[in-house]
Amino acid sequence: MDALAPSILASGGISFQTALWWGWVLLAALGAGLALTWLYRRLFQLYPRRQALTLLVLKLAAVLVLLLALLRPALYTEERDLSHAQVLLIVDDSKSMNTRDGAIGQPRIDDARRVAFETLLPKLKSRLPVMTLSFSDAVKAIEKPDQLTAVGEGSDIPNALLDGARNFARTGSVGAFVLVTDGGDARALPPAFTPGAPVFSLAVGTDLTKSDDLRIGGVECPDRVDSKTDFEIKVEVAATGRGEFFDTLGSIPLKLFEGEKEITAQNVSLSAGARKQNVSLKVSAPEPGIHRYTLKLPLLKSEVAPLNNERTLTVEVQDPSLRVLYYASRLGQGYKPLRNALKSDPGIHFTGLVRVGADRFLLQGEKAGDNIQNQFPASLESLKKFKCVMLCDAEAKDLNPAALAALEKFVSEGGSLVVLGGPLGFGIGGWAITPLANAYPWQISPSEAAFRSEPISVELTPMARAHPIFNGITESLVAGSRESKMSAYNSPGPLRPGAQALVLGALPSGERPAVVALSRYGKGKVLGIASHALWLWNDAEAEAEGGKAYSAFWRQAVRFLTGGDDNSGLLKLTSDRAGRYPPGSKAIVNARVLDRALAPLKGAALTGTLKKLDGSVIGAAAFREDGPAGSYSTDVELAAAGAYRLQVSASDEKGLLETREILLEAGSGAGEGAFPAVNTAYLQELSVRSGGAMLPQEQAEELADKVLAGVKAESRRREFSLIWDHPWYFVLFLSLMTAEWVARRRMNMI
Repeated sequence: MDALAPSILASGGISFQTALWWGWVLLAALGAGLALTWLYRRLFQLYPRRQALTLLVLKLAAVLVLLLALLRPALYTEERDLSHAQVLLIVDDSKSMNTRDGAIGQPRIDDARRVAFETLLPKLKSRLPVMTLSFSDAVKAIEKPDQLTAVGEGSDIPNALLDGARNFARTGSVGAFVLVTDGGDARALPPAFTPGAPVFSLAVGTDLTKSDDLRIGGVECPDRVDSKTDFEIKVEVAATGRGEFFDTLGSIPLKLFEGEKEITAQNVSLSAGARKQNVSLKVSAPEPGIHRYTLKLPLLKSEVAPLNNERTLTVEVQDPSLRVLYYASRLGQGYKPLRNALKSDPGIHFTGLVRVGADRFLLQGEKAGDNIQNQFPASLESLKKFKCVMLCDAEAKDLNPAALAALEKFVSEGGSLVVLGGPLGFGIGGWAITPLANAYPWQISPSEAAFRSEPISVELTPMARAHPIFNGITESLVAGSRESKMSAYNSPGPLRPGAQALVLGALPSGERPAVVALSRYGKGKVLGIASHALWLWNDAEAEAEGGKAYSAFWRQAVRFLTGGDDNSGLLKLTSDRAGRYPPGSKAIVNARVLDRALAPLKGAALTGTLKKLDGSVIGAAAFREDGPAGSYSTDVELAAAGAYRLQVSASDEKGLLETREILLEAGSGAGEGAFPAVNTAYLQELSVRSGGAMLPQEQAEELADKVLAGVKAESRRREFSLIWDHPWYFVLFLSLMTAEWVARRRMNMI
């Protein structure tokens, strides 16, 4: 599984700590030897040669021991701690490594096996502990070259580095990463990514500019579209290679499939003089749901990179654009900003009907078959073409009895209604004596106070701060020292039972009535605003910000009331990441649950099921209460690259509230091998950011040398003086002197 050298390497020996020149010591030893030989020459004349030689040798040994003391001999031990110098050798095992751009047409994986196991591993493990890994959609430990098969989906390099360090660093921290890869399909590193150790990359492959290759380049496709509408997929088709390759291209079909079904196709003509062509494919959106499409080009015989002939796309198809009918008894200043706010949402279709004279109306945004002429629709059938009706400063007398009855039935059967105040609105506008009176969040009456054209300060209630209608704009409404205001207001009666106050006003009398409220009427939702002009700020500098908040408020209000997408209804799902997740990571999915009275619901029962796009179940997701009332979250493990659906159902004690889905995607999204040219820019950025290096595969030896030079082991050295720290040196000297004395005694010289 690995090639780990010992984490602690020990060595030892004798060292000399003298500051004297070694030449002087050698001269002193030579002089002492000559002097002793000359002084002891008479012994050879008086005693047998063997006895005289014994005395001379003992004396010379004693003198040498004394001379060695001048060198200050010491014993030492040295330990090299490699626990923080482990190298992770990580080899790309994804499908893009099958690209055949080697010197003799062999796939990249063959080159990767050779340089990893024949060059890098032997050289590195001779001095450092090394763990060999492969990576694609997951990181695995490997022992042999044949374990590299190049069948993995995706090559997420940042995740491979982090996962390798987290799960495979056996001796402590990582000293260096050595990557053998073509760089994958990523175009840029995450801005805040830091691997934690230098990355030394060996780039395997070529730039393919001279290789025969037909490919799908850039693709533009919307992430979300309305059902029963048409959308466009814009595709760049390009080719590179020899002149003979272009001669064989001719007319090439670019096809779009959903599953095995061909949706549409268009021929592309490329030549040596025109190597790129942009194609637009028109697609009719199917039924709502998550749909997976595949773009395909034919695979030609001499191509080196087959993977970039296909591209997979995921499109979420939602309900058709929700329609809003706006009605006012007169054209006021608030009409245009409200219309523009709603029209800024491509999923909302705005139809405006405004009385501009006794028998004249301004009609904008109508569609064929609406049957809206110079009057408010008088039939339920006509109203059901809309999902939301807005009444702004409208007098009840403008609607005939049939229209009033149709509108009441529209709301009670599940339609959405927004009632805005004004001099002609609410009870003073005659609505208290219509069938719609009980739909208002307030108790309205003909005798309520007149409309007041003076500003009042307003503030959000705690419920509003957590409500999807105010999502992302609460800070804008209360930022700094600015005071949010309404420029004019109605004074209806108290809220009806079950109605929820979202915005409160501050009257001079000290009263704090609700000026924006939410309620249910039958199966429908009703939003009431006791003004025809929403909050304004005194601070002129904040006008731009106010405009953004105003637009967001109306878009989110309509979305919530109609249940038109995942930002509305009783259940809202969001994820912690915008875009795709690295394979093997966890997605945090947050759920917001409202009760049947539209208040945050504590203690909701949530069940989650993770599925593949084909509907096959992967597993369950358990939610936990997390944060303010009505907030829940769960961790979803995305084990491999691909697209997933998390289906979530929320229930209370009465039963099911709502079921929704959220799309979670892992991987690059372009499809493995979509950009098969070696990604040197990406690898270079990774090396520079981490303090490593990037070299082509031909320089594997040089890369190994850079790793060995860059990874330093911690050394610990201990020394013991033979003269002062141990008695052995003095014992040796005394033993030599004693031996000489004994020899002299036996020779009767003493």
